[in-house]
Amino acid sequence: MNKLRHTLQLLAVLIFSLACVSLAQAQATRTWVSGVGDDANPCSRTAPCKTFAGAISRTAAAGEIDALDSGGFGTLTITKAITVDGAGTIASVLSAGTNGFNVNVANTDTVILRNLSVNGVGTGINGINWFNAGGNLIVENVEIERVTGSGIFMNLTNSGNLMVTNSRINNCGSTDNTDAAIRITTTFGSAKATIAGTTMTGNRVGVNVGDRAQVHVRDSVASGYQATGLPVGFNIGGSTSSTMFLENCTAVHNNSGVRGLGTGGLEQVFLSNCDIYDNNNAGVNMASFTQAVSYQNNRITGNSLDIAGTYVNASPGQR
Repeated sequence: MNKLRHTLQLLAVLIFSLACVSLAQAQATRTWVSGVGDDANPCSRTAPCKTFAGAISRTAAAGEIDALDSGGFGTLTITKAITVDGAGTIASVLSAGTNGFNVNVANTDTVILRNLSVNGVGTGINGINWFNAGGNLIVENVEIERVTGSGIFMNLTNSGNLMVTNSRINNCGSTDNTDAAIRITTTFGSAKATIAGTTMTGNRVGVNVGDRAQVHVRDSVASGYQATGLPVGFNIGGSTSSTMFLENCTAVHNNSGVRGLGTGGLEQVFLSNCDIYDNNNAGVNMASFTQAVSYQNNRITGNSLDIAGTYVNASPGQR
């Protein structure tokens, strides 16, 4: 009887130890994916997983998923703080018929997407679809192309902060005039975004600013060339007051370079050292409830109509 009890105790310890090992593997702070990996692996460097979805279940909150080599690693839904990094490889996501990344995290979480490529092949919905509670989303050196919705859709129900740097977003949007390379809106609090060093070409809209947003765009280009529709470089509009600052930006070969069309509140676009030229309609086109505020150092020329609507110089207090 004692021998049996001792054997059962040893068996219980063994099972507990195996469970701890499994838990430790599931909670690794860094996991790996490879083009020749397998999601049955523990996602370690020597036994990487095949997909981002396989790796995230084994990665602790605030941990990191890295790509060992080039490959297509599948779409991913993110529900916790995480970093996904494809540095030194071609870490791609093919998102035909769906979103490339779905981000739905707590408003205290930070998600970092870095050195990645998302291709919707003409049927994908949004490249990065960020919705619900908010939090912080950092997008660095990411290329998004050929989705029917928006490259990045910040569609929140609470305050959130978006940072996009050194990225390229091309050929996004179909027939909806709200689709954009980057679309920003929230139904509560404020959506704050900084976009820097980013090129947006052939999209329905370059940057589309909706309700409750404060957006700063610098050193970035929004250019049209979309085969269908009437592309807009930078657009602001909504039913509540929002603000967009454009600094050292270029809007060229669009229908309107900078457009405003609000339905309530006062939407303002501040322009500093921007080049707005060769747009088919107006360079700066401000309609109802919107106005452009110039720091008097912009170059707006060569458009079918350079300025339409309310265009004022910044007051001394704004300098």
